[in-house]
Amino acid sequence: MTILRIILCALLCLVVFNSTVDASVEECPAPSSMFEAMDNDESDERRRIAQQEVECDLYLAESTIPGAGLGIFSAVEKRPGDKVGHGDVCIPVIDLYWHNYNLEPNPLKDYFWAGKAMGMHTETATEDKEAYCPGLDCAINCHLGLINVGKSTPQYDADAGDSSTPYHNGTTEVTRYIPAGGELFKFYGDSWFVSRERIFGKIPLSGSYDIAMKILKSLRRLPFDDSLHEAIFDLIHKINTGPFESRQLNAFPPTWQQVKDAMKIDDLASWQQPQHTRSVDWLKDNGRCIDHIRPGRSEIAGRGAFATRFLPRDTIITTSPLHHFPDNNVMKLYNITLYDGDWIRLVDEVVGQQLLVNYCFGHHESTLLLCPYGSGVNYINHSREPNVRIQWATTFEAAHNHDIVTQGTIESFKDKKPVVAFDYVAIRDIQEGEELFIDYGDSWQQAWEDHQKNFKVPDTSMLAVKYNELVEDTPLRTVEEQRHDPYPSNLQMRCHKVLVYGKQKKGLDFRRYLWQVTDYGESCRVLERFEEEGVIWYTIEVEVWDARKDEDSTKREAELPADTVTQLIRTDVPRSAIRFFDIPQTTPVYAQDAFRHFIEVPDDLFPKQWRNLVQTNAS
Repeated sequence: MTILRIILCALLCLVVFNSTVDASVEECPAPSSMFEAMDNDESDERRRIAQQEVECDLYLAESTIPGAGLGIFSAVEKRPGDKVGHGDVCIPVIDLYWHNYNLEPNPLKDYFWAGKAMGMHTETATEDKEAYCPGLDCAINCHLGLINVGKSTPQYDADAGDSSTPYHNGTTEVTRYIPAGGELFKFYGDSWFVSRERIFGKIPLSGSYDIAMKILKSLRRLPFDDSLHEAIFDLIHKINTGPFESRQLNAFPPTWQQVKDAMKIDDLASWQQPQHTRSVDWLKDNGRCIDHIRPGRSEIAGRGAFATRFLPRDTIITTSPLHHFPDNNVMKLYNITLYDGDWIRLVDEVVGQQLLVNYCFGHHESTLLLCPYGSGVNYINHSREPNVRIQWATTFEAAHNHDIVTQGTIESFKDKKPVVAFDYVAIRDIQEGEELFIDYGDSWQQAWEDHQKNFKVPDTSMLAVKYNELVEDTPLRTVEEQRHDPYPSNLQMRCHKVLVYGKQKKGLDFRRYLWQVTDYGESCRVLERFEEEGVIWYTIEVEVWDARKDEDSTKREAELPADTVTQLIRTDVPRSAIRFFDIPQTTPVYAQDAFRHFIEVPDDLFPKQWRNLVQTNAS
């Protein structure tokens, strides 16, 4: 019998090790039938009553994943389609590594989203654009077996001005049932974990659970009694060590009984849900409520933060951990020049700063920048008559090490991990729906007044998002016509990627050319405009940087280097396949005189030992 067990175990292991990593791109398991069965009137009523009894829907607390720091928890049940929070801002960070050679450690490295995925195309002509979304996104962890929320692309506001990000309302939506007290998990991507295998080990990837389930189902189909199934399962666990360790086998539950329970609902990761759920009472005692703030149209400027409920005086409205930059020079943008065929930065010619500066805290006697991440805090505007103040976080050691404040120096911030946090506290009673304000400080106020003296409200009527609406039904001008009647100089014409990478078909199937927020297309120009049966069509010339991706390219073109520009001609192109985009760095937020200044930390809060500019001047 022992030999038979070993043979069966070996066969099963062969199945596992012959499975390729291609499974990592498969979808996460769908919500289980157990959770779908909860869709009934009785559970709806129970859920409604539970929500009424809970004072707070969202909590920031220590993650259930060991070593993962903080996490976000829902105090109420959530189902697919529900929204979580109120939508975050996303701040473009451009050419960070180019302007700062070998920026290490970069405290934001593990918190960036791909700029293109967030609809950021025109911030810079290079590929180095990242999206820093300092709300829920920075605190939601990832468990590839229990992904339960998804991130949407933020909305774009062409009228945001030069001092705030135009990207806002990046919402979080539930994709899998979350029990009351459950931690939220977003998909970081399999590659995020593969590239950090030395840190996390061979954790299961998004497709590992599906493969593991197939293996276990094959095991249960073997003609043996349950005790033998369990014995084989135990042997597999023992083999899954050292050089034989497998991500798929790591997706197995630890006990055979848990395997059987998970197989009943066809959801192998479900056994882990209790491990990643905290009691609501525990969250109240050990976490911080973070849903006291919602964004909205400000009374004074753009968007603002508003109270979701009545907040008595001294209420801790929210707590925000702080990313830190010991040297604020990291935010500088330098002039560039072409030297000996290469672009170089001129370190003595600073032409601006990253927009992120406006969302960070600093002090005029220090190089330290502290950038808060938390739900809604980056919507809070400035007022000389504030109703909110900041303080160092109290009784929340999961987010704040107060020894850094009392004893630490600038050297204490060399590691990229956040070590300190702010509480946002109500100065007085704040009514539901009232806008929240903090005092940005004297130096910020003076800088703003100086900026306003010469400030001219930018003309946003010619920005691409508005211009596309203006000319949506207007025939496009050809290259020849534009010689006498050019389009605005801040715009570029771009054509849908289907014209380059897809099969070209003539017809009015406009669904083929639906532009997603993440679509940027390819640079193109109109060579000819003609009309057939009352419909206007175009012949266009489109630039393609990677000729190898074009199905219609000749063999000679296909063998060109990837960075070769190829001009392709396409005809019978509908108007819907062509749009205008802003030329990189022509929007108001990237104007040479755009406002940039950190929010001042009150003098009585900022430790003397952090004031390295004073120490440098004294020495």
